[in-house]
Amino acid sequence: MQQRTCDPADRADVVARYVAAWGEADEAKRSALLRASCEPHLRYCDPGVFLQDRAELNAHLAELQRTFPGCRVAQDGEVEAYGSVARFRWQWSLADGTVRRRGVDFVRFSGEGRLEEVVGFFDPL
Repeated sequence: MQQRTCDPADRADVVARYVAAWGEADEAKRSALLRASCEPHLRYCDPGVFLQDRAELNAHLAELQRTFPGCRVAQDGEVEAYGSVARFRWQWSLADGTVRRRGVDFVRFSGEGRLEEVVGFFDPL
């Protein structure tokens, strides 16, 4: 498999699709966003969950939408990246716009330019 260089615009686009998936209630649209942004073997963890692949993340996001209909995640600033790693800040809001949590994700990109690992940290409440 040939590896390709992931330029900053590509990284920002991949992160934007990943972030959009967190607020997508439609299963088909969310799955498409995750396929475009994440490797099948993606590993995801934050202080509350450890997920082993893209399918588990998709199920986690579906449950989040069932529990908090209309919730959204938005980037809070630019993607900072070098090599195959990056970080970005985010905020999670309820449907009414109330911000419930802020944090930062550290990510690793695969040779194909998609996310293969995401480690999330929550800011203090």
